Amino acid sequence: MINLRVKALNPDDFGRPRLKNIDTGSIYADVSCGDKKYQFRKYNIAGGWHSTAKDGEPDCPLKSDINFILCGS
Repeated sequence: MINLRVKALNPDDFGRPRLKNIDTGSIYADVSCGDKKYQFRKYNIAGGWHSTAKDGEPDCPLKSDINFILCGS
């Protein structure tokens, strides 16, 4: 299990929930746009989490052994 310390960010322009890795600055976006009924629950924060490219677009899905640790806002 990989633990990532993250904080919640405002959704992007398309309404996708986002998290920011506190240690690396990486941004993750939920491509299911927070709609839990369409997303298999493989993370402890529901959603289809992907890393984002420099332009903010979702890029690669995160591994399934990620455990988000939500720290502050």
